[in-house]
Amino acid sequence: MKRVETQLSAWLMAFALTWSGAANAQEITDAHLQAAWDAVRAVGADAEFDFALPDIAEQVQGLLIDLRPDLFRQIPDVVNEVALELVARRLDLNTDVARVWALAFTEQELIEITAFYASPTGHKFSMTFELLFQQTLQVLENWYERLAGEMRDRSLLKFQQKGIEF
Repeated sequence: MKRVETQLSAWLMAFALTWSGAANAQEITDAHLQAAWDAVRAVGADAEFDFALPDIAEQVQGLLIDLRPDLFRQIPDVVNEVALELVARRLDLNTDVARVWALAFTEQELIEITAFYASPTGHKFSMTFELLFQQTLQVLENWYERLAGEMRDRSLLKFQQKGIEF
């Protein structure tokens, strides 16, 4: 079933990225990039971004403490100091993600996406999407298993009718 989930996720991403081929042929203007970032925020695709730097700091602390457990008290202070120095690099992440979206959608499409997610229906969609996606995957998994069982049983019956036993 994991393959089905992966395939569905890949299909959805491919659909989103190819939905608008027009954006691929365009120069990305500052306005297009801003529209992309607005859409990313409206959709909530940036929800985990604020946790990235603290997560990285925690991982680096763990790595360094594993290498030098005798410095376990100093390592968090140094790593946190460096993390604070790197806070401005968050803008790089925002820009890179916005560029991905700008390549997938025209500026006008991004404006429309932002408008949709700002609407009551768009807001409801964003609040229910994860649950809907999970339920959709569950329905797909159940259908997959039912059809696989039926296909197996019917195939075995056809072989049995031909005098072949499994």
